[in-house]
Amino acid sequence: MAVASGLCGAVRARRPARGLVIIAARNGICEDGSNVMTDNRPDRPGLQVACDFGTDCSDCGPLSSNMSGPIDFLLRQGVRVWARRLAMEPYPVMAYTDPKADLDVSDQVERVGCMEIGIVQIFKEVLGARCAPYKRGASGAAAAGGGYSSVSRSAPLVVDVGANFGYFTLLAASMGCRVIAVEPVPRFLAFLHWSLAANGLRPTVSTDPTASPPAGAADPPAVTVVERIVSDLAGLNLTISVPRKGVWGTANVASLHPPDVEPESIVVPTVRLDDIVRDESVALLKVDVEGYEPSVFRSATSLVRSGRAEHIVFEYTPGFLQQLSEPIPPMMEVTQRAVLYDLADVAWFRNHSYGMLPGSVCPWPKELVAANAAWSHS
Repeated sequence: MAVASGLCGAVRARRPARGLVIIAARNGICEDGSNVMTDNRPDRPGLQVACDFGTDCSDCGPLSSNMSGPIDFLLRQGVRVWARRLAMEPYPVMAYTDPKADLDVSDQVERVGCMEIGIVQIFKEVLGARCAPYKRGASGAAAAGGGYSSVSRSAPLVVDVGANFGYFTLLAASMGCRVIAVEPVPRFLAFLHWSLAANGLRPTVSTDPTASPPAGAADPPAVTVVERIVSDLAGLNLTISVPRKGVWGTANVASLHPPDVEPESIVVPTVRLDDIVRDESVALLKVDVEGYEPSVFRSATSLVRSGRAEHIVFEYTPGFLQQLSEPIPPMMEVTQRAVLYDLADVAWFRNHSYGMLPGSVCPWPKELVAANAAWSHS
């Protein structure tokens, strides 16, 4: 499916609330994202991306290819796309959607250019010095068809199960790490693939994630994308429910969504994490799969028991597990009192964020710095 210039021509120029700038097509500005990639300031508001790299979109010059890409895929689904440079080193470019449609990742990226800064701090402390020697490339290479696809086998491996829009995959890859990103939802995969291209990364899409690399193979891919559900039930097809409104990141296999989020159901094959990683060591494993974490870890028995996973970051989602008939005992950190503190933290953070220039920095509010002294330097 070639991207038609008519997809861009219907866009009207306007400036919506909270800083997003939407640029109209046929206005002398190329809107394939090149303008975002060449702007090195992380405090700029998001710009609309209206067509794929290598397409004309009326203002980008002659049509150079008949490619069909992630922006075309998203536009045909009625999904809007914006991009901006994140407000954290090494300042990668990331695509996201209308914050009014996605109230979590897209809202945070638009307002402050970052999210989950506690986990970002973990990534930087664990991976920063180790991955730095392997860092190369620069955003902007995609527009010229450049970039790189491989990295040294010595580069630390990061496995991102539940990559979502690709925020942590981008962070790890732009730091110089080797990354395996696992994401089953086509909509999220489209955002991820555009962002990787915008940062000069040509990922390898694994059609058979269980296959071993050929003997004597060259350097491995810098980023491998596995379009599967990780589960201990390997070789099956599972249904995942994905909201079109609200918090997109709550896509889950339990189909636990209120009807007002307009969920869609997608059938995706499964694969075991041990079969993806095989005998490799993992510098950092991140798992965020909305309540399906026990199944993911059961699929990674060899990786975990062997100690080859050096660091593990995962989300615990109370409520979802019971619906999957996989309850685990409550964690001390997840109590009613802790949730009340979380609600107060959210209020402080929102009040602080809305008083900032969009994307200028990603600081802690002073109330949270006092309560989290260990992270005050972040």
